[in-house]
Amino acid sequence: MQPDGTTISETEVVATTEENAHKPQTDTTETFEECWTQMVDAIFQKKPAFYHQLRDYPPRYENDTIYVDVENDFQKNQLEMSKRAMLEFWRNRFQLNVNDIEFVIHEHEKKKVIYTSEDKVNNMLEQNPELKDFLQVLNFRIKD
Repeated sequence: MQPDGTTISETEVVATTEENAHKPQTDTTETFEECWTQMVDAIFQKKPAFYHQLRDYPPRYENDTIYVDVENDFQKNQLEMSKRAMLEFWRNRFQLNVNDIEFVIHEHEKKKVIYTSEDKVNNMLEQNPELKDFLQVLNFRIKD
């Protein structure tokens, strides 16, 4: 008997329990970033080329679509092949509605690699243009 005086039959209890058993347990407080990280971990753990990029550069979520930045056509084509698995995983695990995942070619800022002494000096001059006058006063020359 319930607090309001009504009774629940055993068949209602069993039916309710079975319905809940088929629904995945999700935490409604999960953020988009947490959901994205879980999905990337589950699908791309054994694909390090994509795994690190997808973890390091989280996508944008707008209008029920996830926009993922990729660096080139090759990555876009490879990830398109995983799109179905990504959407299926997302829809089965998370409450946040996602209708599509789009891969957008966008080059991320690349780190400048300094190899030579000339590269070092040029890098210092970019950071501090006033250094140029100082090097001229010293009659500075680069020897390799």
